[in-house]
Amino acid sequence: MLRLSDQDGTTWGCVQTVGGREALCASEIVRLGLSCFWPRYLATQTVQGGGRRADGRRRVRRSLFPGYVFAGWPASTPWAWRAIRALPGQRRVLESGYDTPAMVDPGFLRELVGHEGELAHNLASARKALRLSAGDRIRATEGPFVGLYGTLITLDDAGRIAMLIDILGGATVVKGLSVDQIEPASARG
Repeated sequence: MLRLSDQDGTTWGCVQTVGGREALCASEIVRLGLSCFWPRYLATQTVQGGGRRADGRRRVRRSLFPGYVFAGWPASTPWAWRAIRALPGQRRVLESGYDTPAMVDPGFLRELVGHEGELAHNLASARKALRLSAGDRIRATEGPFVGLYGTLITLDDAGRIAMLIDILGGATVVKGLSVDQIEPASARG
């Protein structure tokens, strides 16, 4: 079990990984002697071929935040985060300024520990509640694209969407919005 105490002197940051390389990145962070937290949950996946149950499904662990892991380093060695930037499987350490890692509140991580499945279920429920599918018209309700209408391209299990919007007469794909930042276009009438 991950220990997340305010008193242990660990500073936490977020590492963006190369697509599908969370396991590699997490193992490399641990190999450095640093702490790592990769929140995952159990999901059922339909498979074809060998290695499946009689009903064609199997249980798999999915990342709660695909493409991200959390790394912890001793506050007494603030430069330790820089070593993560050279690891295989990482894309970058999220920063809050030039050469300054964005800190993650240990309280936030403590809330995640043991609740990954519940959070994943809540995201899936939000997706079902919206009843959206690719091709539906949507409207951004928060963020830099607030008020703009577009077409839903994808909505993944983590609640992230990609939408196609028309800006200055050209079609542009916007990625990174979450389900709580959009609504069906018909919601405003």
